[in-house]
Amino acid sequence: MYRLRRPPIGFAKSIQSATTLSDRLHGSYNLGWDWDITKKSPSAGLRLGTRNGNSVQDNLISQTFLPGATIPLLSGRNVASKDHDISYDLNSTYTYTFKPQQELSLLGGFTQ
Repeated sequence: MYRLRRPPIGFAKSIQSATTLSDRLHGSYNLGWDWDITKKSPSAGLRLGTRNGNSVQDNLISQTFLPGATIPLLSGRNVASKDHDISYDLNSTYTYTFKPQQELSLLGGFTQ
């Protein structure tokens, strides 16, 4: 006859170690243009955002000590992650002035 034994009650203890390297570069660039010479006033703008990141974690070793166990559970792995992104916003405005305090403006924009 087989009996199931319940492990002793207690807390497991974990220890982790690794070599980690992160390399990140972020940028935000803006360009605008306005032309206000006549009653017609066009303007435009561009915003560009960049994100370039790499992260490497070599020799991630986990040791887990269970209650009552004499030998720890071991696991190892290597982890690499990339975070690369480009975003941009485009906008444009066209304003036509009929006379002082009377104008018509058209606005447009796009975001990615």
